[in-house]
Amino acid sequence: MLSSKFLPIMFSAYKSSSEGGISSGVTIRFDQTYINLGNHYHTEDGIFIAPETGVYMFYWTIATGVSAYSTQIMVGGTSRASNLVPFPGATSSSSAMVILNVQREDHVWIQIYGSNKHVYGGGTSYNNYQSTFSGILLLKT
Repeated sequence: MLSSKFLPIMFSAYKSSSEGGISSGVTIRFDQTYINLGNHYHTEDGIFIAPETGVYMFYWTIATGVSAYSTQIMVGGTSRASNLVPFPGATSSSSAMVILNVQREDHVWIQIYGSNKHVYGGGTSYNNYQSTFSGILLLKT
């Protein structure tokens, strides 16, 4: 059992269904969670709101099969890192991990960079193509 003095802050979310026609600058909404300790990730809009100032690790995987594009992790409205989702002619995916200083109440999300893009979602038993977004507080500062 976890001590009440240390309640970890972490989440792991995924898209439960595929979504197409996403425009540039639109937040990817990972609408289900595997874990969401503290309930700081919001499935209704795809945004994590940092409850503490500190060093966080974020990891995301995007699966697609339509075209190449990039995604960006946004912190407080500023792009902090990105990744390229390649399209070799078949279903593909791309992952990225970043460790960032985040201020209390900063909003963190993943967004599309490109127009009319497609993100696969679904459970692993459905199609084995799953897009995810995870984060954990490593160190309070």
